[in-house]
Amino acid sequence: MPKIFIIGEGLSQRDFDLLSRYGEISIVKSIQGVHLRADEQAALFVIDKNQRREPSFKNFTRTFLDVPKIIMSSDGSSKGLAPWLRFPFTYPVHNPTARELSFLANRLIQERDLHVENRNLKGSLLGTKRELQFFDEISRILNSDMELDNMLVEIMKKTKHMVDASSWSIFLLEEETGEFVLEKKDEKKKKGSNQKKPRLKPGEGIAGWVVKEGIPLIVPDVSHDERFMSRADRKGEREA
Repeated sequence: MPKIFIIGEGLSQRDFDLLSRYGEISIVKSIQGVHLRADEQAALFVIDKNQRREPSFKNFTRTFLDVPKIIMSSDGSSKGLAPWLRFPFTYPVHNPTARELSFLANRLIQERDLHVENRNLKGSLLGTKRELQFFDEISRILNSDMELDNMLVEIMKKTKHMVDASSWSIFLLEEETGEFVLEKKDEKKKKGSNQKKPRLKPGEGIAGWVVKEGIPLIVPDVSHDERFMSRADRKGEREA
């Protein structure tokens, strides 16, 4: 369950029961007392404005930048609020009722949720735009008068950039034998090198499995995959 932190010695006597609908309430004396486990999250902070004087103020505001904050001014003065108001989802108040606090909490939490949703949608939109641009570039290459070898190289360069891969290689199916042959990779061939191209039998290795099953595959670490054929890697070649 999310946590709501009431921070400041002067706030411990106030009524915060209505805020419990938004999370488990925890009262601490200082922002230095805010601790969260890896599986926990903060839903809201209600903070005495004087907590700005704490040595950990900068670290606190940086760590919980996107968490809504209600800043309490017990003396009714706006003095000392400015350092807090530089951050988003922050609202200063003076002596609010329990209902007013609940209203503000709901407003700030909704505002933060809307911001997160918009940020995610923007990221998704940018990702979709990038994918469409990638497919447009691939289409241009396929419809060009480029030779097949050069075409494959250009397509793999674009793909490498798209998926942020460290390297790429192409296995081609040899019709006579049914084997997969490592045809190209993005490493420069050493002069005088006459090494035989690594070959995989039908259904063998990760590449063979992909062709047999007709399913694209992402393997973060091929060395820990039981389908990986290490013999294709012994001479500096990596199956992918």
